[in-house]
Amino acid sequence: RPGRLDRLVFVNEPDERARRDILQLVCASAPQHSDVNFDQIAAQTVHFSGADLQALAYNARLLAAHERLDAPSERNEEQP
Repeated sequence: RPGRLDRLVFVNEPDERARRDILQLVCASAPQHSDVNFDQIAAQTVHFSGADLQALAYNARLLAAHERLDAPSERNEEQP
């Protein structure tokens, strides 16, 4: 259809403050993220787009879930 993809629009990369805000937004629904240093992550993610930051947060959640599943549970430690 004409008019849908006939223009290119340049969107600047988010600055450090915007990256921190994006990370906080995409992690808002994640449990137990209070120990995450969003300022440090924002400083280390220069040239990341909003989509890159969302993917980073998603992959971090997956990794945390795998680590939690691989960790020995208290029930397993109590059994002889």
